[in-house]
Amino acid sequence: MKYLRLYLKIFFWTAMPIVVLGILASIGLYILFVSIPSEMSGIPLDLIRLAKWVAFGFIPGIMFGGIMAVSLGTSHILRIRSLPTQEPDNISLNQSRMFILETDQHRAFSLCSSSLMLISAKLQQANEATGYIMAKTPAGWGEVIEIKVSPISDNKSQIVVTSRPNLKTVLVDYGKNTENVEKICWYLKDKLNT
Repeated sequence: MKYLRLYLKIFFWTAMPIVVLGILASIGLYILFVSIPSEMSGIPLDLIRLAKWVAFGFIPGIMFGGIMAVSLGTSHILRIRSLPTQEPDNISLNQSRMFILETDQHRAFSLCSSSLMLISAKLQQANEATGYIMAKTPAGWGEVIEIKVSPISDNKSQIVVTSRPNLKTVLVDYGKNTENVEKICWYLKDKLNT
């Protein structure tokens, strides 16, 4: 069902602009080349003929949306499934992982801050008192990475790592947010095991 939802979302957002433009262009062409010459010769408006012109404008959008949905959606899904991830079926753009680190909050916060270098993220906000870190990646449209460090006990900290597209209009990320979260998680766990 989640795959179908992804395909339909891509189809809708790529097909609709083309459909609207196609319909408007078809109506304009109909008026210009059929309606005005017909009225000049005394022939009344033919709604069936107009409907055919509108359908002609509708078809390219549907075809474009279908091609984009299949190609972009499948590429996105295959890329995420090829990543070494804890959740290969999670194809969402907003990725989040929660885990426990066997260290105090100060060290966990420091490790989380240094983990951002792996994904070339630039620190935007860091508050050790609240345990909140926010960073953005500069590549492409970019992603927003948020890390929340919460103490559980003196030697345990809960880490929540979230990565999402910087723009809300992004339809697919080809696993970039999954990759960001997994790299940070791997880095943190690796640093504590060495």
